[in-house]
Amino acid sequence: MLWSAFYNGALNGNDVARKIVAEPDGSVYVTGGSAVKLTPVSVSDVVTLKYDNTGAELWQKSYNGPADDTDLGWDCGLDVTGNLYVGGYSMGVGTDFDIITIKYSQDNTTDPQDTTGDGTGNQGGKGISSIMDNNDGTFTFNFSDGTSFTTSNLTGPQGADGRGIVSTVDNNDGTFTFHYSDSTSFTTSDLTGPQGVQGIQGEQGLLIGGALNETPRYNGATWVSDDNIYNDGVKVGIGTTSPSERLSVNGIIQTSAGLRFPDGSLQTTAFVQNTNNGNGNGGGNGKGGNGNTGGGNFLKTSGGTITGNLSVTGALQTGVGGVVYQDGSVQ
Repeated sequence: MLWSAFYNGALNGNDVARKIVAEPDGSVYVTGGSAVKLTPVSVSDVVTLKYDNTGAELWQKSYNGPADDTDLGWDCGLDVTGNLYVGGYSMGVGTDFDIITIKYSQDNTTDPQDTTGDGTGNQGGKGISSIMDNNDGTFTFNFSDGTSFTTSNLTGPQGADGRGIVSTVDNNDGTFTFHYSDSTSFTTSDLTGPQGVQGIQGEQGLLIGGALNETPRYNGATWVSDDNIYNDGVKVGIGTTSPSERLSVNGIIQTSAGLRFPDGSLQTTAFVQNTNNGNGNGGGNGKGGNGNTGGGNFLKTSGGTITGNLSVTGALQTGVGGVVYQDGSVQ
């Protein structure tokens, strides 16, 4: 469908088109009737409209006969200069229905009209009161004198089978291919529309500076990154950027609950063991006293703190961090 146009009269009553004629430029004229009175019976005036080739209404004219009664445009045609002629019927004053002929110019600058013809002997003409579609190709015309006429079957011959769309394929490049029932197909041009307006830019996300493998932390005001905790994805270093084990610590490890070993044992105190045989003996001053460790035994202190002097025959080895002395120094 290229276009459609609707006309509704002022009373929202019955509006009917009886004839349509087109000009070479595609504009069209329509004539018929529009209800101007609904009670006690419906009364219409001749209505004629002109549309341009897009369906926009250019002008509309109505005709009300001298009896202020039913008037209807029945047919219309154009002459070689573009003037429009409308023929129909109009209720006369004391004469029943008369023939009405109206001439309009192309631009509707004139509105000449000519009513002619009472019936012979001033008898009323026979107008069409209604037309009924019998839904079998025939139509019944009911006339104003109470008679009627039914046409023959006006159904035209069936046209050739149409060509339907069997399937549509999106080619993912802006084009579509239509496959028809006669095995033909058609591919459109690229139907991709123009790019839309760019949306509003979102807020800037969190940016943290730093070097490779550094761990971010929150310092109370913002997020920072440093190598205090170093993570290369396999090994983690605390205080070192060269971890040699899964966890390497450069400094003292302090625990309040001890260390658990792979065999499940929990070590909560420190000890020093001499590999020589014999018993150790201690003496001297202080809480722990001066003493030499003997073979086979070990010195054990609560919480890993040794108070007093410790004499070890052989090498004393500590982990990373060394030995912490009473003055707080680390050896």
